[in-house]
Amino acid sequence: MKNLQPCRSLQIALIILLLIGTNLIAQVKIYQGTEVIPTYQMGEDKTSPIFYTGRAVQGAQGRVYPYPSQTNLGSELVDTEYEMVYLENQYIKLKVLPAFGGRLFSAIDKTNGHELFHTNSVIKPDLIGTLGAWVSGGIEWCFPHHHRTTTMLPSDYRMVKNKDGSATIWIGETEKTMDLRGVVGMTLHPGRSYIEVDYRINNTNTLTQNFLFWANVAITANDDFRTFWPPSQEIGVFHNNTSFTQWPVSNQNYNGIDYTQGIDLTWWKNHPNPVSIFMWQAKEGFLGGYDYGKNAGTIHLGDPIENATSKLWQFGPGQQGQNARRKLTDDGKAYVELMTGTFSNNQPDYSWILPHSVKDAKNYWYPIRDLEIVKNSSKDASITLQMRNSNTIFYGANTTRVFKNAQLILKNGNDTLVKRYLEIAPNIPFTATFRSEEEIDEFKLHLELKDSQGNILVSYSPYKPQQPELPEPQEKIKKPEELKTVEELYLTGRFVEQFKRAGINPDHYYLTALKISPNDYRVNIALGIRRLNQTRYQEALSYFQRAAHTLKVKYYQPKEGELYYYMGLAQKALGLDQKAYENLGRATWYYQWLSSANFELAQLETKKGNYQKALEHIKAAYSTNTKDGRINTLYSAILRKLGKPDKAMELIDGLLAYDPLDFSALYEKSILQGKASLGNWHKNMQDVENNYIEVATRYMNAGLFNEGISLLSEIENPKNPLIPYYLSWFYAKSGNIQKTIRMQKMARTASLKFVFPYRAETEKVLKNTLKRDNSDATANYLLGNLLYDKRPEQAMTYWKKAIELNSSFSMAWRNLAFGTFYHQKDPEQAINYLTKAISRDNSHPLWFDELSRYYDESRRDYKNILAILRDNLDVVKKDVAAPKAYIKLLNLNGDYEEAINFLENYHFRTWEGGRETYWSYVNAHTLQAMELLKNNQIEIAINELNKALLYPENLEVGKPLHDEKNAMIYYFMGEAYQKMGENKQAQRSYEKSITSQNGPGMTDLLYFQGKAFEKLNQPEKAKQIFENLITKGKKLREGDSDNRSIGVAQATLGNNKTISYAYYLEALGYKGLKNSGKAKQEFKTAINIYPNNLWAKIMMKH
Repeated sequence: MKNLQPCRSLQIALIILLLIGTNLIAQVKIYQGTEVIPTYQMGEDKTSPIFYTGRAVQGAQGRVYPYPSQTNLGSELVDTEYEMVYLENQYIKLKVLPAFGGRLFSAIDKTNGHELFHTNSVIKPDLIGTLGAWVSGGIEWCFPHHHRTTTMLPSDYRMVKNKDGSATIWIGETEKTMDLRGVVGMTLHPGRSYIEVDYRINNTNTLTQNFLFWANVAITANDDFRTFWPPSQEIGVFHNNTSFTQWPVSNQNYNGIDYTQGIDLTWWKNHPNPVSIFMWQAKEGFLGGYDYGKNAGTIHLGDPIENATSKLWQFGPGQQGQNARRKLTDDGKAYVELMTGTFSNNQPDYSWILPHSVKDAKNYWYPIRDLEIVKNSSKDASITLQMRNSNTIFYGANTTRVFKNAQLILKNGNDTLVKRYLEIAPNIPFTATFRSEEEIDEFKLHLELKDSQGNILVSYSPYKPQQPELPEPQEKIKKPEELKTVEELYLTGRFVEQFKRAGINPDHYYLTALKISPNDYRVNIALGIRRLNQTRYQEALSYFQRAAHTLKVKYYQPKEGELYYYMGLAQKALGLDQKAYENLGRATWYYQWLSSANFELAQLETKKGNYQKALEHIKAAYSTNTKDGRINTLYSAILRKLGKPDKAMELIDGLLAYDPLDFSALYEKSILQGKASLGNWHKNMQDVENNYIEVATRYMNAGLFNEGISLLSEIENPKNPLIPYYLSWFYAKSGNIQKTIRMQKMARTASLKFVFPYRAETEKVLKNTLKRDNSDATANYLLGNLLYDKRPEQAMTYWKKAIELNSSFSMAWRNLAFGTFYHQKDPEQAINYLTKAISRDNSHPLWFDELSRYYDESRRDYKNILAILRDNLDVVKKDVAAPKAYIKLLNLNGDYEEAINFLENYHFRTWEGGRETYWSYVNAHTLQAMELLKNNQIEIAINELNKALLYPENLEVGKPLHDEKNAMIYYFMGEAYQKMGENKQAQRSYEKSITSQNGPGMTDLLYFQGKAFEKLNQPEKAKQIFENLITKGKKLREGDSDNRSIGVAQATLGNNKTISYAYYLEALGYKGLKNSGKAKQEFKTAINIYPNNLWAKIMMKH
């Protein structure tokens, strides 16, 4: 008996050690570290504000301001240290990179070392993002636009250990262009192989906004890689619903790519060109990709109610794909993007979100092994069931945690073919093959995986294809003058507004509708809301009042409660607080406006110090909206003011559980704890000073001046002049005039580098400054920046005032030039202003590109701008666009040899989808060849034409499936060989010309094909082409207002170039028909409309 005690003690010790060990294995680690990653380091961001011009990115408005443009890509590879945040459990090691928008950088399956997502060996930015720079790999969180504006900027972040043993990395921000808040939480759980991702979306704006949310998921691809969608997904669709295809096997010509031979779209290797395919009306919430060479893959899972679609994008294995890989990687690895859309159906596809609204969604990603194509998936497991042949079944499962004594059951109708009891886990996948002596009807099979208690983890019965008819493409947007009814105009305007169509103004539709029916309440409300967005409050109020008159609100309560809410906002902004109070109060009668309106009423009361009354309103606001950050922090502040700290703390803790990155809540909590400060959170902030201003605006709007002063005073020696300007406002409201003046003086001397104000509150702050001291050039300048995109005329007045006060203010001169060109559409005066800016400071490469644009749209001699660019070539070379303008001007001036030399020795940077550099390259070599032919230097000319067929890597343009400008090149090659007497070679060249597939929009190349037909003795075909050119030219003048491109497209001032091109087409047609008089007339017209029409000038003389 005495010997048993030590044994029992040893047993207990072993049990304790076993429990501790199990617990340690199950623990999720969360920690920070640094990693050195070879990086092509970018140069400094553009210091010039980039206001909106109509530019398109991914088919929607590509707004840059108030962010800096990031186009200064690097060419030197430098080992760079990055701060990385890690999550790790027994199955997954996850890395998040806060420096690049909180991108999920890497996730490794520790059971086999497989990387779930694509990772680059280097960080190599390319021009793809909204601001410019963009890198591939991992998961990019695209909100509220695609690509995300801040994808290459730091993100707020925080590490949280959760009570259940899990841990979460939170990243997010309040995005500047739309004032929408997006927060993403990436969580690992003990003993689970899935990455759980929470989206928290909050409209912190007082107005209804629209947004999209896409997780841009990159997965490494190769010839062994295959994408899988749910078997029920039989239709794929392109951006803007413009093209449809069958899935998984296409027999269509899809968005210009020929799949008519029956191409399996699931294989990466089967796509010759870049391709984008969305699920159409998805019913199941999973997709994934699998590498057969590694027997490993990645799957995504989401609720199809919230995650309504997913998308396959890839550059593909063709020459354009190879070019993209050169630009984005050094190791040449390809990838696909298996994007997942939340509250979105397509791209661009924006959903509405009401003021203070909060939306949540949950997504999962996890690794799979050995399964090949997954047929169904759940959070617990994925399964496959495939017919190898008519009597052989491949089946299997992979789970996200350990299941002992699980059951895998395969049935054929009522017959059980297989029933297995097994232990299955992330590191223990199961697959098997069942062979039958008889043929098997696949559609009678059923496979299910159960846990030891008999609960179904996942199941699948083969889906029988329905082969649905493909939908018709979505109609293009019609111009206002093409629409006849108010209904059509209103709905089209709303569509343009919702989908942020670049270069199209919704106002044109709404205002046209009001010409038909001036009192239409829907249109008046829509215009009123737009004017609120533009901070044109008096105009907004007039539209709302007209709608109120139509709805007879004097007599009865209309259904449109939004009218009261928005009318109240306009009146509040105009200082009509009593009328605002009445209308906001009426808005609370409507459930959808109860929370937002009560929040506004609470702010009106706190400004007057009526905290008890404010409490009533904020309670009501909170009653239907418990997650909005602004409501919670104001509620807490009011409770604090009323001496109820415990309840206030309870509210704040609840909000921080939902949004751990709400720094307003963290500051409120610090006040409640008696140590008001955000100092400990600086390392977690993307932009400390901007974050402080964001928090300060909440106190500003609530009239809590002391809190605002205390917060902003924490910033010692601020770099951003807005900090002292805001402090001056708070001090002025508090009656401390001495400190008000001191802060204003401090602001005036601060650097303006990257100071791009954007908040509505800033207008009050800066106007308060100018009310006291109108001689502040800095305040005038910043106010101009703030207002330009909303009230450009007023903005330009402030810039002029800044220049009047400081004539050496080069950036103000530049901004004035920008507004004069894009808003006032006066390129001549814009040239004058920008020339003055450059004469004061010629160090901005961007300004030379802008100046070349202004010259291009003016009547001035292009030789002047060419001389300016030549004189400043070292600076010009530092811009992404100016060198391209320089090449165009060299070609226009006939300096082809100089252009070719520059093209050969300069590394151009090309935006996604951009091909202009290559066209200039072709023009230079072709025009040089034409000159050589004139001088009978035929062999050298042929050599130049052969070069024109190439795609040099330094141009960063890959060869597409079509033949671009080859029809022209081969025609002149035929001319050269004919001149040489090599008639067979000439004939082959002419034949290549007529069979070339011309690039999109290159209608003028038909002329050279017509001429080639003449050389091949087919005059009737030539005549038909020439007549067609005339018809196409006339039709082109009608134009097309629908901008649905998915790359990056720059806006132009007007349509002069298009009209000039149209006349050029007609001229070519008449030239081909030997009507030289009419041809010359049309050439002259084309040149008169656009003096820099290169080929019109060339062909008029040829």
